[in-house]
Amino acid sequence: KPIEVTVSVTDTAIVMSQSTGSEYTLNFGEVKKTICTKKFICLWSKTNMLYPIKKDGFTAGSYEEFVSFLKNKGIKC
Repeated sequence: KPIEVTVSVTDTAIVMSQSTGSEYTLNFGEVKKTICTKKFICLWSKTNMLYPIKKDGFTAGSYEEFVSFLKNKGIKC
């Protein structure tokens, strides 16, 4: 059975919840770099973890709004 991941963005962090019950939180201060591909924006953390987010996977807001939000947090995209 595939593992489903739900990504939630708050004012302070990105929370990734897996259908297995695991949950990962990435605070915006931990983001070292962003990498953009055709289908994903990936957030690279200071602990060298990569958090991929599908550009067309937003159920609220849009990819463009997310990039603007990150820039307002001081994260280069």
